[in-house]
Amino acid sequence: MLERGRPVEHVKDYPTTMSSPWEMTHRGRYPLDVLEKSPTQAKVSYAFNEYSGQFFIRDTDHPYQQTKPFDWIRGYQVGANR
Repeated sequence: MLERGRPVEHVKDYPTTMSSPWEMTHRGRYPLDVLEKSPTQAKVSYAFNEYSGQFFIRDTDHPYQQTKPFDWIRGYQVGANR
């Protein structure tokens, strides 16, 4: 694993963690147009949603180059216990 990006600080960098679904614009899930722009990320909808989607990169911004099918997700942040 290679860490890339800014450090993520608990609580401060998780603004939606304690939000209820009715407080979210799309009840916590991304709408279809967002999911279509990131088809690989959308395969992990339990994580790629309004609560934590800011930690993922968009497939359209950084396309995947692969010769064999392998679904993987990427995010640009540094995260480690200190």
